[in-house]
Amino acid sequence: MAADAYAPCPYCLGTGRKRKFCRCTAVEAEMAAVGKLRERGQTAKALEKLADLDEKHPHTPAVESTRATLLVNDGKAEQAVEILDAGLAEDPSNALMLALHASASLAAKGFTASRQPIWRAFRKSVQFYPDLVSGMAAAAANELYNRRRYPAAREHLACSLRFASQERKQQLFMRLMEFDGNAEIPYPLRSVHPLKDVEGEGGAYENAAKARRIAESGCYGAAADRYAATASDLPGNAAVRANLGYCRAFDGDHKAATGALRKAAEAESNFEIAAEHEAIAQLLALTEEGGTVDLKERIYAPENAAKLLSELDAHDRFHRLPDDPDPDEAPPAGVYEVLDRPLPPSSEDLTADAVPHVVGELTVFAQSGEDGSGGPRAVLSSFEGEEWDAAEAVLNEIGVPLAAEGEQPPGDEDGRYGLPKEMWGLRWRWAFPNGVSLRRRRELESAEWNRRITQEWPETPLNALGGKTPNEAKGDAALAKPLAGALYVLDAVCDRGRYELDLNALREQFDLPKIELIEPPADAVLNSYSILQLQRADLSKLDDRQLLTVLNRVLLVHPARFLRAALTEALSREGLKEQFDRQRAYHTLGELARDRYDYEEAYEWLEKGREEAKQAENAFEAVFRWDTRELALRLETPEDPELMPLIERLDRYYGPKLPQFRPYLLQILAAHEVTPPRSIGTTQPDGASAAPGEADGGATSPGGVWTPDSASAAGESKKLWVPGS
Repeated sequence: MAADAYAPCPYCLGTGRKRKFCRCTAVEAEMAAVGKLRERGQTAKALEKLADLDEKHPHTPAVESTRATLLVNDGKAEQAVEILDAGLAEDPSNALMLALHASASLAAKGFTASRQPIWRAFRKSVQFYPDLVSGMAAAAANELYNRRRYPAAREHLACSLRFASQERKQQLFMRLMEFDGNAEIPYPLRSVHPLKDVEGEGGAYENAAKARRIAESGCYGAAADRYAATASDLPGNAAVRANLGYCRAFDGDHKAATGALRKAAEAESNFEIAAEHEAIAQLLALTEEGGTVDLKERIYAPENAAKLLSELDAHDRFHRLPDDPDPDEAPPAGVYEVLDRPLPPSSEDLTADAVPHVVGELTVFAQSGEDGSGGPRAVLSSFEGEEWDAAEAVLNEIGVPLAAEGEQPPGDEDGRYGLPKEMWGLRWRWAFPNGVSLRRRRELESAEWNRRITQEWPETPLNALGGKTPNEAKGDAALAKPLAGALYVLDAVCDRGRYELDLNALREQFDLPKIELIEPPADAVLNSYSILQLQRADLSKLDDRQLLTVLNRVLLVHPARFLRAALTEALSREGLKEQFDRQRAYHTLGELARDRYDYEEAYEWLEKGREEAKQAENAFEAVFRWDTRELALRLETPEDPELMPLIERLDRYYGPKLPQFRPYLLQILAAHEVTPPRSIGTTQPDGASAAPGEADGGATSPGGVWTPDSASAAGESKKLWVPGS
């Protein structure tokens, strides 16, 4: 069937031109030939043919857009930009070329230099080419993420999801969920930050409404410019200042965002909202230039890898790490931690002062080069400053020569990863000697966290406090909001280190008001609340539907203190008994208790989960999971008097049923350097044994728990995966 001559030209949507009157019609046959070359992967020939067509039929959108697409895909985005610049000069409303121009400019120049083309594509191309614009927004999100512009990365990923066709939405939704669950990002930044309503009458308020509409299209920088103009007309309006700050952040401009959010906090009468503005401002400012302690790398060229490994093994300041059992690529010959002092000869009565600090890492490769034809190399990584100096000095003792200057990382790669200077005092890495139980390590780490939070952090000068320390800012009314924000920043850093802060206790310590809870209305859209705002919700006042919404959100973002509160509240409600995964809730609460070094509470949650598991349809498998979790938890304390009886009970109960359980059990005991009891493996399948934690001689349960009378049947009917199977 012939194409409709009066249908819009597919290369010229947005211009209003029909096929019959468009220049593209003259090259339809040639474009079909180009299409066949592309299908066969003959990109070079296709580009040659398009270049010829461009000379014969200049300013033809079909030729220019196809040529630009191939150039971008071929890594020649700069050439594509030149072609599209010329095309748009002749055809400025062409939606396809506008979208391609934004993509090519982003690839060639980066996000900051491409904002105007990106905004034009958001406004004029998305209705015609949603997937193309969506893909460009996702690419922008990737770049912003790599530059640690996290709010901007999240918002552009959300734009990508919003613009995408239905077929791509699920994939992009999962990427957004991965972002929100990424523990490497401070949790307050893994969240929506909705713009505030600016209510009132007059030109300034109309401008604020226009700014919001612009922001909703994804043009955050343009929206910020309009909010900035509005802020001049409404200087005391906190909502305008906040919207200006968040739009600057969504545009990747952290410096401007920080200033605007601090002004919003000053103008905000609600202390909790002001503290949130301050927290976001301070988190954005932490990684600005000059604000980080950067990671450095140097490459060395040892004459012989085996000789170097022997020297490192013999040196008391190099601690060899176990080999990766499942490497993604060719494994190195050895990886060593560089220590600031030798490992203690014994783990007995170990104190924090005796534990060596890791000041660097040395990775040794037997060969170098992509094809493995180069000689051995060693890569030293460490943070600049005292740690780098110490690590370099230890390596120099061995006398390993540096590799050639051309092999060293470029100067701009040093510093590609860094830690905020203001938080440097909360970062440490220890190397423990053999024989230190996981529980003892956690106890030492807990004590070290407490020391650093109570002694070092309060004496750390903070930019947000005008260079004062938290102790110096205590009682200063002018610094109350920034100090409350600084506590949220501290909470985010500690949460990343799996250490749970008591924020209200710290607020009391620094003469700040206790966090004021809010009661969201019944029709509140809780998914539009920021994570800090959500944490201020009074969970006891939420209805079941609202609590489930909060629970799903907090399970993803995983701020420990609030997650514990939400899970505990959900488990207490009879109406939610069948509405969420209670087994997962018990397990998570147990892990959170262990992370707080509260092993007694961890065992309480474990036992509650196991008791409910006994009533489940798949009781055997569910109880087995809890039993192995108890084993893992007790193995953290090898001297635990309950460990050996538990091992024996597990062996008696599961050994006859699960052929691979005993090898797994012996393997995990060996990994924890625990000598197995002599009784392991002596129980025969027909030997009487009760389930772990139960008295011998039980009866058949509805869930199918094994009993002496059903040993054979249970062993035959249950097909259960265990680690190692």
